[in-house]
Amino acid sequence: MQIEGPELLLFALSILLVCLFVLTVSGMFPGEFRPQALQNPLGATLLYASIAIVAALTIHLVYFAARHLDWPVAIIAGGLTLLGSPFIHRNLPRMIQDDAAGALGLAAGGLVLHGLLAVIVEI
Repeated sequence: MQIEGPELLLFALSILLVCLFVLTVSGMFPGEFRPQALQNPLGATLLYASIAIVAALTIHLVYFAARHLDWPVAIIAGGLTLLGSPFIHRNLPRMIQDDAAGALGLAAGGLVLHGLLAVIVEI
């Protein structure tokens, strides 16, 4: 397994995106704590769809790490990103931290990173 820079960078960015998404969405449960835009049925559907997208990205990341990265490299890169994500999340604008735009935007970013990983590595 030879590690290349772009794959490791995309892996770390994807882990960061998953962590930021989890930190953003965790404040939206139970339902009465959700932003106004996500309290209606359409908003709840969008929220759960974004959770499904990020869950699929997470499964893809585990598969990607198992096939293309050495485990020590994957654990160190993922662990450092995981440890740094609360500090990055705290410095994001409030609109991303606590609003529907943050949850849906991070899920859209997950789709983009998922596509980049698939194209670069040709899974």
